[in-house]
Amino acid sequence: MKLIPYNRFQIDTFLSAPEVLKRIQENTSERAFFKPSSSSAFCGKVDETGFDLVGNIRYRNSFLPVMKGKVEANKDGTRVSVSMRLNLFVMGFMLFWLAVTGGAGIYILLSVDTFSLPLLIPLGMFLFGIALTCGGFWFEALRQERKLRQIISTWQ
Repeated sequence: MKLIPYNRFQIDTFLSAPEVLKRIQENTSERAFFKPSSSSAFCGKVDETGFDLVGNIRYRNSFLPVMKGKVEANKDGTRVSVSMRLNLFVMGFMLFWLAVTGGAGIYILLSVDTFSLPLLIPLGMFLFGIALTCGGFWFEALRQERKLRQIISTWQ
């Protein structure tokens, strides 16, 4: 598991680009904010060159990866290039959280003459922020990559 919540991967298949996009579209529903989600694997948009998707989950996870994919035909079939990242609002909030807690922790450790355990609270909050972000992101990123590979797989 990497510390940076960002992932890139490629899927090569013998299927044609329109067939790949059709399979992804069949497993994608529109984003519904206040309605119960459907049984599709993903929510988002699919167009003639790629897709913008998030996993369709029935629970809350602010660290759910946003997938951007590009589908390109090549001489052997099709290549799907995918990048996963955090939601921009969540990324901004976590950068703020980590900057404040990390900065406070370093300042306290460098400016205090006598050490006491409560002084480690900001550093604990910093480490908790990293663990929460990485855990929430990578848990879903690996599941979404596996689902996408299964959908595009020629062994269906």
